[in-house]
Amino acid sequence: MLSDIPRYSPPGESTPRVSASGIPFLNAALFLLTFFTTTMVGADMAGADLSFLRPFSSGLQLYAGLTFSIPLMAILLAHEMGHYVTSRRNRVDVSLPYFIPAPFPPAGTFGASFV
Repeated sequence: MLSDIPRYSPPGESTPRVSASGIPFLNAALFLLTFFTTTMVGADMAGADLSFLRPFSSGLQLYAGLTFSIPLMAILLAHEMGHYVTSRRNRVDVSLPYFIPAPFPPAGTFGASFV
């Protein structure tokens, strides 16, 4: 059930930091962190030897996870933007999606959420 209840904002509340592209900093940072965790999961599934003891060789092996993370993040982004666009068209006050990273495995993400 959706309602048109205006959001309360306490006096003196600061606005979120916004990057040059107009995307709030927290949203962009969570998206990048989720992309990184899904890339780690993909590299792990591809058999890469990810280790904190050898960060340079582990970093080079992360490319193996891109075939998993890019399609997964594209699907998740398209799905969440569908929610966002539909909400905005129906005049519901929503934020851009907050992507929720998860430690790997199984998928590297818990999905996304709106505020």
